Formats: sequence, C-alpha cells, structure tokens
Amino acid sequence: LDRHHVTFYCLIGFPGQTEEECHYRLQTLIGLGMNPYPMRFWPLNSLNRKYVAPGWSEDLLYRMSMYYQTPYLWMSDSWENFKPGKKIPESVPLQAILL
Repeated sequence: LDRHHVTFYCLIGFPGQTEEECHYRLQTLIGLGMNPYPMRFWPLNSLNRKYVAPGWSEDLLYRMSMYYQTPYLWMSDSWENFKPGKKIPESVPLQAILL
C-alpha cells in the first residue's frame, strides 16, 4: 500500500492511555509505511470536543495531533525537537524525501 492512498486513524488521549503508548502506535504505523492520523478521544455523551482525559494536557494533544498529521514534520524532525509554530528547516534529509 502507498501511504499517499491510505490514512489510518489512531485514537489518542483516551483515559488510561499513556503518551508512550500513543507514540508507539503512531510510530508503528509510520514504520509500516502508512500515514497516521491522530484522532482525539472524547466521550460519546460529551458536548465538549476539547475533552482532556486525566494524565493528558490540551498542549500535548495539540502537539501530537499537529506533528503526526503532517508527514513532512515526522519525516524531517524528531518529536522531541517539534514545537508548533517553530520554523521548519529549508532542507529535508534525502531519506525523508525517498519515503
């Protein structure tokens, strides 16, 4: 499968889930050559689409969504270096282009 043709939704931020578990699932999809799309959890009976489960923060959910929704970001920079709004480097490593 070509990652340009298939998007895999991956639920993030639900109660009882850790940040590490979420990164593992998203990185596994990337490792399989797929394009992950993180989808924030909110309870079915909630009217608030900005629900934040215990152990999570709005900032973390936002950062994770922005990073993994944009293939250019996870191809060119690590999660640890990613800050929303940070200028993206002009050059992309050759390995990222070939993916």
